Amino acid sequence: MHTDRRLRQGLLLTIMFSAAACGTGDRLALPAPLMLDVPAAPGAALPHVAEDGGDALLSWVEPADGGHALRFARRAGSRWTAPQTVALGSDWFVNWADFPSIVSLGGGRLAAHWLQRSGAGTYAYDVMVSRSADDGATWSTPIMPHTDGTATEHGFVSLFSEDDGLGIVWLDGRQFAGDSATNEMAV
Repeated sequence: MHTDRRLRQGLLLTIMFSAAACGTGDRLALPAPLMLDVPAAPGAALPHVAEDGGDALLSWVEPADGGHALRFARRAGSRWTAPQTVALGSDWFVNWADFPSIVSLGGGRLAAHWLQRSGAGTYAYDVMVSRSADDGATWSTPIMPHTDGTATEHGFVSLFSEDDGLGIVWLDGRQFAGDSATNEMAV
């Protein structure tokens, strides 16, 4: 498996999609693809790119100590900063479709999320959120934004800056606790 290549392809696709979304008129003008080396370690996967005052924030998951680490770096100008770790865990729910992210809240404030298993069920996992007030040098103790207490799906998270704080939206499976016949989720 070529996870390093997939990480780079994900970054390339994100940059191309972002550029396409900025097109004007009836035709979208796509720039030439820009290939970027990223500071992720071998085995890294699940890239997410966010904007922060003209810089790019790239987050990813990589293997660490029998579990996983959520890491990120900032691209300012033509250089990446050294990667920093947001969180580590051995009980994370990690899959290609429902992945962690990091966003800027402005003024050096960042927020990140990841998914943590909450039970033995295949899709029993919770959203965990941590914040930083110093550009990611330190991170708060993680919190779980939902309080239903069910060992069900809580995922497909979107973090966003809301007024002067953090907005969070996720798909929530609490309505289907104990219902093994469905994979549907409530919004």
